[in-house]
Amino acid sequence: MDLSLSGLASGFDWKSVVDQLVEIERAPQRRARREQFDVSRRNQLLGNIKDDLSSVESKAKTLKDEKLYQSRTTSVSDETVGTAKVESGAALGSYKFEFFQRATTAEQKGGADAGRQVDWLTANGAAVDGATSLTVDTLTTSLSNGDVVVFKNGAKFTLDADAAVGASSLSGTLSGGISDDENGSTYIASNGFGVKATTGTFTINDSIITVETTDSLAS
Repeated sequence: MDLSLSGLASGFDWKSVVDQLVEIERAPQRRARREQFDVSRRNQLLGNIKDDLSSVESKAKTLKDEKLYQSRTTSVSDETVGTAKVESGAALGSYKFEFFQRATTAEQKGGADAGRQVDWLTANGAAVDGATSLTVDTLTTSLSNGDVVVFKNGAKFTLDADAAVGASSLSGTLSGGISDDENGSTYIASNGFGVKATTGTFTINDSIITVETTDSLAS
């Protein structure tokens, strides 16, 4: 219960007058708060409009791009078999592929690879580019005329004569200089595969053609 003694003796209710005056004094404050709320609300709405306009502008640029109307997408019924990619402007359609056998990893069957085993050589003494002989440590494998010795520094020595097991001097031509004890070299056969050319056959339009090692193509 609100008990007030204002105006009890004089008969004048001064408290209500004070309350009204206080309300009048607070009117500008309440008006400022309402205006602040209105401004904040307008700023929020303007921000939303700005975001919407930016989105419209981005979509308009996308619509102006001619590639949009040439874009293509792909789908594959079984992605475990393969995938598909498509470029802009590709012809529309569906394509069906029939696979009778899936590719598998190649495996070697039989003995060692064709060609002789790679061996290591060590130069016994330096040699300059163009040298016609080369001194090496004792050979553990024979070399043949036409074999190429490839050193670690990239220099190559092409033999013009056979070299037997135990030989320490090679005859041929050196391309690039080497230093003493240049090691890690290997040799390969002159045809690049370590396998000599032999007689063979090939087929053209069901006709079998035999080729001899002495055959050549006419100019």
